[in-house]
Order: sequence, then C-alpha cells, then structure tokens
Amino acid sequence: MQTILVLNAESFLSYEFFGNPISSYLVALAILLAAFLLRKLGGSLFGSIIKKITWRSEATGTRLSEELRSGLRLLTVAVGFGAATNPLLLKFPESLAAFLGRVTASLFVVAICLLLAGIGVTLTGISQDLAIKRGKPTSTIVHVFYRRAIQVAAVILALFMLLKTWGFDISGLLAGIGIGGLALSLAAQDTFANLLGGITIMADRVFEIGDYIATPDIDGIVEEIGFRSSRIRTLGQAVVTVPNGKLSNSFITNYSRMGKRRIRIFIPIANSTSPEKLTQLTERLKEVIGARELIFADSLLVIVENISSTALNILIQCYVNEVDYALFLEEQQAVLMLILENLRELKIEFSYPTPITPITPTLPEQPVV
Repeated sequence: MQTILVLNAESFLSYEFFGNPISSYLVALAILLAAFLLRKLGGSLFGSIIKKITWRSEATGTRLSEELRSGLRLLTVAVGFGAATNPLLLKFPESLAAFLGRVTASLFVVAICLLLAGIGVTLTGISQDLAIKRGKPTSTIVHVFYRRAIQVAAVILALFMLLKTWGFDISGLLAGIGIGGLALSLAAQDTFANLLGGITIMADRVFEIGDYIATPDIDGIVEEIGFRSSRIRTLGQAVVTVPNGKLSNSFITNYSRMGKRRIRIFIPIANSTSPEKLTQLTERLKEVIGARELIFADSLLVIVENISSTALNILIQCYVNEVDYALFLEEQQAVLMLILENLRELKIEFSYPTPITPITPTLPEQPVV
C-alpha cells in the first residue's frame, strides 16, 4: 500500500502541466511563500547588519535601518519572485517568460529606488544633526524640502525606469513632457516664480520662522515659510500672506540677526552754557553711560556735534548689547534718565526755540501844511 502511495506521489509530482512538472510548481510556490514570510526577517537582519557597521553612531544606524526597511523587504520579495520564476526552474512560453521577467525587473527597480531614497533621507537627517551640534541650526522647512525633493526624484527615477523596462519610448515621452511643460510654465508662470522664490529663500536661509523682517512693502514676524508663500504677522497683529516670488525679489532687512542695537540721541542745550560746564557734562555722561553693563564702552561717543544760533547740539551715540526691542528701549530709557539727571545737577537748561516777532518802527506823523 505504501509503495502504491509513493508511486502515485511520484507520478503526480512528475505530471507535466503547461510544460513543467508539478514538482517545479511546488518548489516555486515554496520559494514565494518563503520570500513573503522572510521579508520582515530579511529587513530586520539587514537592519542589524547596518547597525553593526555604524556602531560608532547608534542613532545613525537606527535611522538608516528604519529608512531602508521597506526597500529591503521589497528586495527580499523581488529575489524570491525572481528565483521562483527562473527559466531553470520553470519553462514558460516566450511571451509569458518575458512578462514575468519584466515583473521581476520592476520589483528590483522599485526596491532600489526605495533604498536610494532612504539613504538620501538619512543623509539629510545626519546633516541637520551635525548643523545643530556645530551651533548652526537650520530651518526645519529646508530639510523638509530636501526630503521631499529626494523622494520626488526617487519616484521620477522609478517611473522612467519602469517605463523603459516595459518597453515604452522614453525619448518620445520626454519630448511630450517638454512641450507640455512649456505650455504649463507659460500658463502658471507666477506659480513657478513663487515656487522658485520659496526654494531660494529656503536654500539661502534669508530668514527663518520667528525672525523680524522688513521689506519696502511690509514688516513683521515670520510665522510660516511655505513653498508658494510666506506668512508674516505685522505689529498690528494682522497676518499677511506674501508670495515668495515677491519676497525673493525685494530688499529684506532681517532685524533678528542684529548683533547689537544703536542709541543715537541729540540734546539741544542753551547757548548760554559755559564751555566749562559743557566739558563737565560730556565727561560725566561718558563716565556714567560707559559704566552701564549693556553698553559697549568703546563705542560710546559724547561730543558737541553742532553749534547753531539757538542751541549747542550734543550727540550721544553708543551700541547696546541687546537685540530684543523691548529690552533695548528699557536700556535707552535708562540712558535718557542719566542724561536728564546730569543736566539738572549741573543746572544746564535745554534750548527752547524763541519765536522772533518782527517789529515795524512807526514814523512820526508829519504836520499838515
């Protein structure tokens, strides 16, 4: 009985179906099932190898293994599908064999593009971490753009490789895309200008979120930087959406990148002030203002800048080690209070413009003859 079962099994396995024995189909099916079952194990195995290679930087290895996981899993499936449909195992008609070969090639193309995209995204993350460690943090939106650009490039590369794999004429397609792109660019010229402006702002890091900027048309705090437009909150708390094309073509003053702020004050004092008191005032102001903690003493200038018919103009100029506008105003107020105190102590008065009233002399009346 057992011999009969063995003979029947051998007969069944050797039975040819579409030119291939049943045993070959079973082997191919087993390979496919093994590939699908091992795809997670394969991804984890390759991930462990990557972590060991990058053992000096555990965070880099973890990030790289996470980004490559989907590509490695698909690569495992592609290898299994290629082995299961190999002509040495299964012989198919020429047309079917060509179709299966293209399917295998397509799986490899997608897997490789996923791996390339994962490597690119990982390198972008590493560059961001290095910039932060070196004290040069870059805008998050810039790295988001880089990641999106890498992913889009991988998709486009995969698309063209798939089209070529399936026998499409890429040159004709590129020519058609060129003509269509020209028509689209003419129809959406402003949109492309804004996108290019956004890329320029992000790449050059003209300003970042939270910076206070001023242009000939608007000034305020940057709240959002998009690919097409940016949002700025004005001092009146209104949110203005500005196209990036307009921003990139404007003169932009970024006040948030100031290293210091300047105090510049003119004091008009009375012409009757004696030179001795004037010298005493300037020396006192140099001493008390220069002693303040936030004032750059080497930048302090207290000097008689001009003499007019109505006043002696004293210029007081210095730089403050504070970029926050509110704190700067507080320091400027403290300097003004010092000036006022010293003027009162020395009994020096401000110059007040005195209106001049023209007087027309009256002529004596002539006697009537």
